[in-house]
Amino acid sequence: MARFGALTALLLAQAAAAGGPAAAFALVGPAAPVTAASLARYKAFVVDAFGAERSEVFVLLKALDMAPTSADAVRRAVVATLAPRAFSMNATDLAFERFRGDRAAIGDFLWPPAFRVYDTSGGRRQTEDRVAYWWGALLMVEEMIAAAEAARGRFDAVVVARSDLLFEAPIRHVSRADPRYWYSAPDPPDAFWILSRAVAEKALTTVAAAAACGGPGCDAALCAAADASTFRLFSWYIPCLWTARLWDTGLRLVADPDVRASWLHSSTGARRNVTQCATNVVCAIATDDAYDAAAHARPSDADFACGPWRSTRCPDEKTWGHGGPKARSCETYALCRRRDPACPDRRVSCPPR
Repeated sequence: MARFGALTALLLAQAAAAGGPAAAFALVGPAAPVTAASLARYKAFVVDAFGAERSEVFVLLKALDMAPTSADAVRRAVVATLAPRAFSMNATDLAFERFRGDRAAIGDFLWPPAFRVYDTSGGRRQTEDRVAYWWGALLMVEEMIAAAEAARGRFDAVVVARSDLLFEAPIRHVSRADPRYWYSAPDPPDAFWILSRAVAEKALTTVAAAAACGGPGCDAALCAAADASTFRLFSWYIPCLWTARLWDTGLRLVADPDVRASWLHSSTGARRNVTQCATNVVCAIATDDAYDAAAHARPSDADFACGPWRSTRCPDEKTWGHGGPKARSCETYALCRRRDPACPDRRVSCPPR
């Protein structure tokens, strides 16, 4: 895997020498929060601010329960403001429908009962649905990007943003984006990413890899990493999984201070700044651009941390889960996280062949 990181750095250096790298910009999520004003900010503060020599925009929106006139207004604004290379907007959730049948199995594999995470019926179903509609959408936008590359050549970097983000200032310039770093919004960490193309094609296809775990096509190494992923909270899962998997390539995580935006909380309807860390999570926002291979430890199975994020639920609160008699002690939870034989619910990553 060391060659993977060296190759990524070489490709970015060659692109820079040729006049600057090519970047794909993916805007993904619900159409309802999207307005002409938010798109203008996205264009100025994300696409233009990044400063890639070649910039192409890919938009995947779902217009659920939107009036036809409102949906048409969003479509016109997207085309007029972004001139996207590929644009899909539908009144149905295509990603959810595509992975509806896989979501429960993925949930059972990634969040088994031993871990006491998303273990209420409502929490479990909500998480399974997010696997289908969010991870599924990431796979679909990856397919858009790959189709464009087949016609016009490979991108060097991918910038992913949720459609509900309202940007308040420019993101970092491409000259300050080290391909060995995975730049993320501090919270939620899956709302915004800057990552190399080599990493993006893996991260954006996570749902397909997860769907294969436990069945035909199971990748033992990948699924073992997924089974033991250090941070099982949904929004952290993809960056934590792939950073652990690609650690030897030099990949490291950064909570990016240059992502200045707010996101729309689905439960409250209120906006929240991306620098406001989640409850029971401490995040260390980066203060230095220089690449540091020792910036954080390799995501492990028992330290309750991933890159710049650390959970305070364990060991501070001594239990993991929703409390009450079913809550699992942090000591037992740690055993299961590192797949210790003492874990009463130890899993097998791939079925016997």
